[in-house]
Amino acid sequence: MVKNFRPKDKNLWDEIFNTIVDVMPEQLFPLFKEVYGKEYPKGTGTEKSDTAGVQ
Repeated sequence: MVKNFRPKDKNLWDEIFNTIVDVMPEQLFPLFKEVYGKEYPKGTGTEKSDTAGVQ
């Protein structure tokens, strides 16, 4: 499970997405390519930004 898991703070889909980012971030790159048309090289790192809920 994800460290610092706080089910009261976030909805289910936020937790699912955060788990993907933590455990297998390379799975996000095909999504970025599909949505934004930007392709990233294999082995590209990821960095989480704490902007959830910012409007």
